Amino acid sequence: MTKRQYSSNGPFKGSPKNQREALEQLLLELCGKVEREKTFDWLLVKDPETMPAGIMKDIYIALSHFRGHLEFVKPGRCLRCDLYVPGYNLLIEYDERQHFTIPRAIGLELYPEELQLGFDRNEWIETCRRIRATDPLPVYRDEQRAFYDSIRDILAAENGIGVIRFQHGTQDWALPGSLEVLKHVLEGK
Repeated sequence: MTKRQYSSNGPFKGSPKNQREALEQLLLELCGKVEREKTFDWLLVKDPETMPAGIMKDIYIALSHFRGHLEFVKPGRCLRCDLYVPGYNLLIEYDERQHFTIPRAIGLELYPEELQLGFDRNEWIETCRRIRATDPLPVYRDEQRAFYDSIRDILAAENGIGVIRFQHGTQDWALPGSLEVLKHVLEGK
């Protein structure tokens, strides 16, 4: 699989909902079929007690040690993906501000270098450390969101599906010329 990367440099524009809808419309125009809130039978949250040793267990341990929260994992939960593009076998995740937390940076720092990502991991880490978003309810929500984002990234790669993450505000998807930007990203150029 080709390594696809997208840069998150740019000013924030438009509401997340409107931008996500504009992005989805462009994907439909380009790819013909897009599935919203897609689930996969393999995209399940595992019980930390029975989780095998490996990257997911390492991320869980690091996140649980961050603030001492242990209850952020809901075993058996089937995770949804923002968008799935079957023609490209590609998940598209649209990350708003609340995804850029210190727990997310902690998880990303543990990713193996060889993990194929459709976004710049170091840039995401830097953005997490700069934004330092927090979501107070429930108290473990930052760890939970970070862990679930890691599950999507890692299990998708393990199952041969690419993941591209877009940071809200880095591209105004409603502007003319956005279709070409998206085409460039999807082609991995």
